[in-house]
Amino acid sequence: MNFRLRPLGAVSLFTLLLLTGSALRAAEAPKELTVPAGFTLEVIAHVPGARELAAAPNGDLFVGTNGPLVVVVPEAEGSAGTPATFARINEPPVAGVAFGSGFLYIGTQFGVWRVPYTTGERSAAEPPTLVAKVRPGGSSDHVTTSVALSGGLLYASVGSSCNACTETDPTRATIEVMNPNGSNMHVRARNIRNAIALAVNPTTGAVWAGVAGQDELERGHPYEIFDPFTLHPGMLDYGWPVCYDNHRSKDPSRSCADQIVPRVVFPGYITPIGAAIYPLHSTG
Repeated sequence: MNFRLRPLGAVSLFTLLLLTGSALRAAEAPKELTVPAGFTLEVIAHVPGARELAAAPNGDLFVGTNGPLVVVVPEAEGSAGTPATFARINEPPVAGVAFGSGFLYIGTQFGVWRVPYTTGERSAAEPPTLVAKVRPGGSSDHVTTSVALSGGLLYASVGSSCNACTETDPTRATIEVMNPNGSNMHVRARNIRNAIALAVNPTTGAVWAGVAGQDELERGHPYEIFDPFTLHPGMLDYGWPVCYDNHRSKDPSRSCADQIVPRVVFPGYITPIGAAIYPLHSTG
């Protein structure tokens, strides 16, 4: 299901993705959802397996899914039209979607793809092409790939294969960075368990990562994190699976001195799986 969160008296729109299987009547939002004062919430579309979102400049909404389809919701910021298939990649889930450099970028289970996009297009004019491979050793657990573009670079997050282990796949538990054509792919952040939510600050260009922490820590943990990883220089180490919180170690023999400490934490199991940077004031 896709919902629109509308600030009253303003033209800006924020679309909230809710993963639920419950049936809803048109324009009726679940009563258990609440929004801040000055906002309203309304249903705009039903998209099976909806996952991540990307808004086109003309107000069309592109939806990555748990299946093989990228779906477009026409005029989502106006009178939303009927959802339709924009592209199909037989490598589900095709969860991640992001616009940049004249393309729609798509993160699948085993790769990052792109398809040329011109504003207003509602079906792909060309088949998607693969620009980068991830999870080359196969897949288990954390199979979605999120994507974001900022500063002329393409970012792709690849979750771990487990709750807590030593990875043999160099793309696992990382955020990769590359040129938009997929060249020069390398690790920007490592030992980051599952950076499932990537969000770009439209004012500064900083890219934030929302991360699912590991299980089986002491009560009250893990703290799920949200951090602007591009504001840290060099290749980053978030410490998983040994380090957590502020330089705390599960293994007394292992130092966590080099662990990146995130700016924001959430209570355990309040996992950020999608994020968008929204202006403090409705005028921007």
